[in-house]
Amino acid sequence: MKLYRFSPVESDDNFRQALEYIHEASHELCLRALGRHLPVAENIGFFSHYRPEYDFLTSIRERLTNTDVNFHNKYYLLNDELKFPANSSTPAAIYKYLYVRRPDPYRAQVGDVDFVLEPDAFQRMKQQLTEDPSSNPHARVFPDPRLDMIELHHPDIDVLCYVVPTTMTEEIESQEVVTGL
Repeated sequence: MKLYRFSPVESDDNFRQALEYIHEASHELCLRALGRHLPVAENIGFFSHYRPEYDFLTSIRERLTNTDVNFHNKYYLLNDELKFPANSSTPAAIYKYLYVRRPDPYRAQVGDVDFVLEPDAFQRMKQQLTEDPSSNPHARVFPDPRLDMIELHHPDIDVLCYVVPTTMTEEIESQEVVTGL
C-alpha cells in the first residue's frame, strides 16, 4: 500500500487532481464529522511529503499566486480562483488562497480545507468540545491556543479539515486593521 496517496506530485495535472481530491474528501469529512456541509473559508492546502516535491510545488505556487499577497507567508492569493462545481455528493466551492506545507513526517494526509461556521455557533461548538471532548469523536479543539479553530479528522479519510469563525479574506482584513496595513 502506498502511504501517501498523491506524493510525490511531479506534474501540474497531478497537482490539480490532488487538489480536487482534497476538495471532495474534505467535504466528505465535514459531512461525516458534523452531519452537514459548511462553506469553505477560501483556502486549500496540500501537504508535501518529500523535499523535491515541496520545491516543485512551491514553483507551481509561485506561478499560480501573487506572492506579495499572503497571510503569514503561508496562504498565498491565487491569481485565478480555484473553482470546483457541485457534484452529487460535494457542494461547489471557490478557493482564493493556496497553501503548500513543508514535508512533515507526522502528517500523512494529502491536505486540508478550512470551513466557516458562524461565530456564535463556532463558540458553542468549541465550548461543547472543551467541556466534553468525547461529544464528537471526529472533532477536537485545536491544541495550539494561538489558533482559534476546531480540527476535524477521521481514520478512513486522509485529509484534515479545520472549522473557523471567519473566511480567509475576513481574517486578512481584520489583521490589516489591527496592524494598520
